[in-house]
Parts: sequence; structure tokens; C-alpha cells
Amino acid sequence: MQAHRTALLLIAVAVLAGSCASPSGSGSSSEGRATAIDPKIERLARQSCLCKFAGHDSSKVDEALKTATAGLETGGFGESSAPLAGSYTCYPELGERACTATYYVTGSQDSPDVCNLDQVTELEKAWKSAPPARDGSTGAANDALQKRLSELRRSVANSIPASACN
Repeated sequence: MQAHRTALLLIAVAVLAGSCASPSGSGSSSEGRATAIDPKIERLARQSCLCKFAGHDSSKVDEALKTATAGLETGGFGESSAPLAGSYTCYPELGERACTATYYVTGSQDSPDVCNLDQVTELEKAWKSAPPARDGSTGAANDALQKRLSELRRSVANSIPASACN
């Protein structure tokens, strides 16, 4: 089952990479087309996610992101597997690879978005390292994941002042 979750996450990354490839399939861009998201939009999306992850008010950053993407066509897709799922927002007008990604803990309504693959890796490692329950439940794994999530949130909160968010 753990191998299945890892495979789903890897498939999602491959789908994202594939959806961002050029029509020739080589991954290179056509002349005159951007191959990556606008740095300002990427920075604002990352900052918004990290501010929320740290428990800070992100309304000013969110407003700046909304302004930066106003008028742009958006598309997206998602993938889901336990314990984490991903959501991708793409801006096709900006280029084939103009996407941002956020991840979240499945089955948790109050969990903040997870902002990058390093955090995803840390949380999956915590979830997988929990001893298996005899009854097949994931209680211990969920507890280990929540503990690591709290540690990551504290670390981000200590590294990002609230003033950087508003």
C-alpha cells in the first residue's frame, strides 16, 4: 500500500511534467513562449502558501496574487492518495509550464496546505515510518504525520515573520 501511494505521487509529478511539455513532447518550448511561470506569480503563490502554513494572515499576499493573475485564464488538475493530495493551478497564457502546486493532508479539514515537495517528502516519511497497526488502521501513521506537520509549521512560523505576510 505504501508503494502504491508513492507511485501515485510520482505519477502525479509525471502528469504535471507531461502536461507542461511542449506539443513535440520534448519538454522544450516553442519560440516566443515562456517555459515557466512568471517569477512574480510563483513568488506570491509560494509566499501565500508559506504564510498560511505558518499560521499567519495572508490576505495582503493573496490580494497581490489575485491582482497579478487577474485576467489570466486558469486551469488545473488534482491528484489524491493517502496521506497527501495535490492541486495544480496553471496559467496557459504564460506558457506550458506555468503552474503552481499545493498539497494537503487527505481527510483533514483543518490542515494547512503543504507548500513544497520537501514538506511532502517529510510528511510521507513520517507517515510511512509509523509502526503498522494490527487491525490495519492508520491511526499511528496519522498521528506521526500530524506530529511532523506541527513541527514543520513551527519551523516555518519561526522563519517567516508575520510582517512578511501582511
